[in-house]
Amino acid sequence: MAARLSPDPTIPSPLPRSRAFTLIELLVVISIISLLIALLLPGLQHAREASKKVACLSNQRQLALAFTLYAQDFGQIPGGTDHGPRDHLDWSGYRNPHPPNERAFPYGRIYPYVSRVAHAVECPKAKRQANQEWDYTFVAGMAGARLDIPWRTLYPEDPTNPGRNLKAFQAMPILIEEDEIWYNRDPPDATWAWYDQFSDRHGGRCNLAYLDGSGGEFKSPKGSLNTLEEPQDLKAIHLLVETGPRTRITGLYKSLFDKFGWINRPRSW
Repeated sequence: MAARLSPDPTIPSPLPRSRAFTLIELLVVISIISLLIALLLPGLQHAREASKKVACLSNQRQLALAFTLYAQDFGQIPGGTDHGPRDHLDWSGYRNPHPPNERAFPYGRIYPYVSRVAHAVECPKAKRQANQEWDYTFVAGMAGARLDIPWRTLYPEDPTNPGRNLKAFQAMPILIEEDEIWYNRDPPDATWAWYDQFSDRHGGRCNLAYLDGSGGEFKSPKGSLNTLEEPQDLKAIHLLVETGPRTRITGLYKSLFDKFGWINRPRSW
């Protein structure tokens, strides 16, 4: 038998043919990628929500510190909208004198103590969509409070039975993350009063700033429907000031220009 000739080394050998993915293999790969995305997205969403909540609380603490610094300079914290037209003591600037074509918050009494004011008054999740000015509002009856008052602020666990099962906040609240619907939309007065409610935008909770300079989260009693005002909703009118073991006073939900500093010696009115 004749010997086989060696192939010509100058002629390149043909490349091996690559094997294409079958339709089933492609579907398997797509299914795996979809599964991984489904597993990762909730975690990423949760992380984003958590970061917004932390940033919101940081804003509240910055504002609480600003109130503290102001009180150290002037002996007491500023007031709300009732104390703007005459005494120019509105914390937010809403009713302090300012040009009509300019936003109010740069003219608030605490803002010289706050860096990046426009960001400090905004919750990163709400983005001031309710009124374009403030996501945090001032407890009306706390106007002119001294830092050393020893009172406690109480609220009922069940607003349908407001005289029983009272609980105390960790300190006296001064700024509330107010519910967008009830009633931070209109008017944009930066005041928490009467039938205003707490927000629940952070996983059923909101952030508060306190008179002692701290901040913290709070879960407000609420009814089952966010679109309706219900008897189970905790409102400003439900809050009480406790000045002694058996002395509880209403009035935190309202304010007048001549009631500046009422909270330092509170009496029902």
